[in-house]
Amino acid sequence: MSALVIPQFISQWKQEHSPAPESPVSDIKSWMSALDDKNKFLQLYPLGYVIFDIDSITEAVTPYNASKNPQGYEFNFKSVRLVENTPYRISIQLPEVYKDSQLLLTNATISGDPKKMQEFGNGYGFSNKSGLNIMGIAQVLQYNGNKVTWIFGLRNGY
Repeated sequence: MSALVIPQFISQWKQEHSPAPESPVSDIKSWMSALDDKNKFLQLYPLGYVIFDIDSITEAVTPYNASKNPQGYEFNFKSVRLVENTPYRISIQLPEVYKDSQLLLTNATISGDPKKMQEFGNGYGFSNKSGLNIMGIAQVLQYNGNKVTWIFGLRNGY
């Protein structure tokens, strides 16, 4: 799936699956489950993905869903945080990425205009121990008051 198709798919998916603005966590979990049945995010991010909220006031990080994939990539949320959240810029420190207990990505930060981060997201390239180039892409799925719902997915690099 090309990079141009990803924003179109995400936009269509959000229209079909967006919870009400003040949805409780249980609604978000069912929202995620509906997607899992279709495995659409695994088509976009075949090496794995995770969906999570960050609360801009309490800095709490709530992972909702991580793909179960045979690639063996794991996500650690201990370093995830909003670095900046203004009307003009949003920045996030990404989850750490591990494979076979080896740290592959740490202290990676991405940022952009809030509207562009929701429409397109932003990426960070890195390599695994066998030299495979990997692209980690983070995108805002939803802004809901002080919470921001993100997806962070992994694809083969170019």
